[in-house]
Amino acid sequence: MDFKTSTSQTRRKILIVEDDEAFRNLLGPVLEKEDCEIHYAENGYVAKKILEKNPNFFDLVLTDVRMPQMSGSELLQAVRSENLRTRFIVMTGFSEIMRAEQAYKLGADGFLMKPFRMQELVDTVERLLNQ
Repeated sequence: MDFKTSTSQTRRKILIVEDDEAFRNLLGPVLEKEDCEIHYAENGYVAKKILEKNPNFFDLVLTDVRMPQMSGSELLQAVRSENLRTRFIVMTGFSEIMRAEQAYKLGADGFLMKPFRMQELVDTVERLLNQ
């Protein structure tokens, strides 16, 4: 699968926001194989700072919901309040469904229920980046 659009030959840029380092490091290589440029943040606060310094740089943010310092929902709300149209995929466990519903109301573009298959991740990212 190739996430490049016909009008752009640049690699798609994805920010992965996940406080679990092992899981964060598992996701990145999967998307790098799909010719994406991956950047990482260990929580929503760090991601917000990265996004503030690089507005409209990222094509997509893949974020966990429950994280210390700033949740994925709070990150999404902050980004949407700045009118940035970066695509957002929210990842959450079954116990966090209510937070995920809140994220949709705030403008999330996609949702992945943990645990998910890596092919499900690839398919969701591809769908959003090719819209």
